[in-house]
Amino acid sequence: MTKHIDPELVRAYFDYDPETGILKNKVQRGPRGRRGEEAGTIDYSGPDCDKPYFRVRMEGSIYYAHRIIWVWMTGDQPETVDHIDGNGLNNRWENLRNVSFLKNGQNQKIHTTNTSGASGITFRKDSGRWRARITSQGKPISLGSFKTKDEAIVARKAAETKYWS
Repeated sequence: MTKHIDPELVRAYFDYDPETGILKNKVQRGPRGRRGEEAGTIDYSGPDCDKPYFRVRMEGSIYYAHRIIWVWMTGDQPETVDHIDGNGLNNRWENLRNVSFLKNGQNQKIHTTNTSGASGITFRKDSGRWRARITSQGKPISLGSFKTKDEAIVARKAAETKYWS
């Protein structure tokens, strides 16, 4: 469970420009957090080590900047703030959306270990066929095995429309 973020504190500590996505310190924040300067540091240790995010400190706690921005803009507590373009450093307002944890997972980029180049598609060496799969509501669903990778991709795309729309 994430910490509650007080909208009044957020507005007291930070200014935000929705067009640039830059969060700035509104008050002097020690030797490194000067008033008027961009707030936060880049964190490379999150759940996706290859996907950095800005983090900021407020009242002794550390928060992801995109969560602070959501509260700054709406006054509401977000479930999960998704970067639409997948870039964790792009905090422009038009690039952020509040989605469920499940929906956020559906917006992931293809993993670096993926060898087929398409999500949910694997090659079965034992049968010489392509297998398509998808996960819906936490349950894996087999979409079948296909002669060509293109057929498997078509099946996966159709399943994304069926199960994720």
